[in-house]
Amino acid sequence: MPVREGQATAAAIAASRPVTPSFFSRTATMQSTLSLADDLVSTDVLPPADADATRHVLDGLANSPYMPLRVFVHCACRNGVVTLSGNLPSFFLKQLAQRIAMNVGGVERVINEICVDVLPVG
Repeated sequence: MPVREGQATAAAIAASRPVTPSFFSRTATMQSTLSLADDLVSTDVLPPADADATRHVLDGLANSPYMPLRVFVHCACRNGVVTLSGNLPSFFLKQLAQRIAMNVGGVERVINEICVDVLPVG
């Protein structure tokens, strides 16, 4: 179908928009990070108590029925303080990730640095 004057194709419109990373475009990066989780939880790098806490938090997130918690949340533990990071699509999931981390034995405090990517409406 020929394009009339004044009409733009979808490809031209998409090419003219600035590219900003969103929650959904980070999927490949986050999935490759998951494959490194066992290496990061190694007791060679972390003290055993911190490695156990990190492993239990990651297990709790992995057992969640919410896919974004399983894929997009990172966890680090040092001296009983768990730091959560990553990007999620809602504040509910951010709070749920924090609850999961707080319910792990050996965790004294949770620092929640998860960003919420609110998708535009319309």
